[in-house]
Amino acid sequence: MRLTALVVATGFFAISGNELYQNCTAASGSLQAIFCVGYVTAVSDSLISQRLMCAPEGAQVGQAMDVIVDYLRAHPEQRQRSGYSLAELALVGAFPCK
Repeated sequence: MRLTALVVATGFFAISGNELYQNCTAASGSLQAIFCVGYVTAVSDSLISQRLMCAPEGAQVGQAMDVIVDYLRAHPEQRQRSGYSLAELALVGAFPCK
């Protein structure tokens, strides 16, 4: 939850889907990839705390990253929208609460 507060406080939720896609498809270990891990963790934590997303037991951040990248790849026409809103659509669709 502290990471979520940090991300919100620093304005990272203001990135676009294009920026999120670039970060999440960057080379492993790069600053962009590290940013993606933090961003996806923060978005996931936020959605779980709001009970909008219910990740299965043992789910890893890499799975959430894959879901988001797949969504952004499948919907390039939406990438100008906020990264948060697109990540939310992808994650809630993949991990709905029952």
